[in-house]
Amino acid sequence: MRTRNELDGGRVTLYLLDAALEHPIQSWHFENQRKLIIGRADGSDITLTDSRVSRLHVEIMFDDGVWT
Repeated sequence: MRTRNELDGGRVTLYLLDAALEHPIQSWHFENQRKLIIGRADGSDITLTDSRVSRLHVEIMFDDGVWT
């Protein structure tokens, strides 16, 4: 059974950019998700180990066809 988080979600590719070199160093592809969590915490959709990133750093939501 699929959860509401997995139903009718958007398709998105997120890139981790190297600011000094101005190019992506990693990417993640997601489909059919309505919420993505980025942070240091285990269980995040994208886990970053940088000490400047909080455990729950950002939540990205797909609603009415738009990611915010």
